Amino acid sequence: MGLKKATGEYIIFLDDDDVFDIHMLEKAYTEAKCKNSDIHVFRSYEIFDDGTNYPMEWSINKDSLPEKEPFSCYDVKGNVFDIFVWWCWDKLFKRNKIIENGILFQEIRTSNDLFFCCANYFLAERVSVTDDVLAYHNMTREGSLSNTRHLSYKCCVEAVRKLRDFLIERELYDHFKNDFFNYLILFFDWHLQTINVDFFENLREEMRKFIRESGMDGFQFDSADKTLKYELIMSGSVKGYQDVISQERKMNIMEMKKKLREKEKEVSDKDDEISILHHELQVLHEKINSLSEMNARLLEDNNKTMHSLNNIAHSRTWKITYPVRYVGSTIKKIIK
Repeated sequence: MGLKKATGEYIIFLDDDDVFDIHMLEKAYTEAKCKNSDIHVFRSYEIFDDGTNYPMEWSINKDSLPEKEPFSCYDVKGNVFDIFVWWCWDKLFKRNKIIENGILFQEIRTSNDLFFCCANYFLAERVSVTDDVLAYHNMTREGSLSNTRHLSYKCCVEAVRKLRDFLIERELYDHFKNDFFNYLILFFDWHLQTINVDFFENLREEMRKFIRESGMDGFQFDSADKTLKYELIMSGSVKGYQDVISQERKMNIMEMKKKLREKEKEVSDKDDEISILHHELQVLHEKINSLSEMNARLLEDNNKTMHSLNNIAHSRTWKITYPVRYVGSTIKKIIK
């Protein structure tokens, strides 16, 4: 509905529970316009109810970014799906390109932005990125669509089916099939990890059906981790899957703790540097004060000397003895 009513050169789709920089549209549009971008992507933070926020560094994968810009999906380093997260609210789309491509949102309750974003991305000729943080994504809102996916758990499968059919229809599937399969397993794994446990087995069965119909049997994934996830989806027990998830979370926690310690050390080192700089600054202030006092004393002594000389120059004795001093000076010059 909003897309049909829009008239601007660019369009963006925002979630009502997120927070956005007051200058987001101005900054994003200015850069997109300057680069004549079909899609322009900006960075974001995740925010929580307790007020904490963290950079979502993974929302734009720097390792995937091409050296030139703007770029197309054919320029991306590695898997074309790994470059972005396929939601809409951090992307500015050129409206006439959407109309020209005929790509609309999929009519499903959740995961409906996957097809829209990916399809327009595959057809875009000019994609650009900025490091400006312009959005803050709410991670903890109860009742949001993303937090009630169990009410429409099949939608994630319907979304990838729609995307696969699009790639086939546009004759892109053969070129990007390996990327699609590798992305698919991570996409399915995330949904299984975050779904309500009562719907886990039902969702996994839907995923299995799609994997079988897509001919993924015997496919060689690009990492052992993805191979393991594939095997757990296809044949592992619920407990086995949950054990792997638990182990992954422990590893993630350990990694986060390691990063936290590294950051704390950086802060401690910076504090030490600041303390040293404060001490050096204090020493400089003391030297400046000492020099200022010395200069004041010299100035005072100079004033006193000048005053004394002035008194002498105007004294009667000085004036009377002037001829004698003059003759003495002249004799010295003659002798020389």
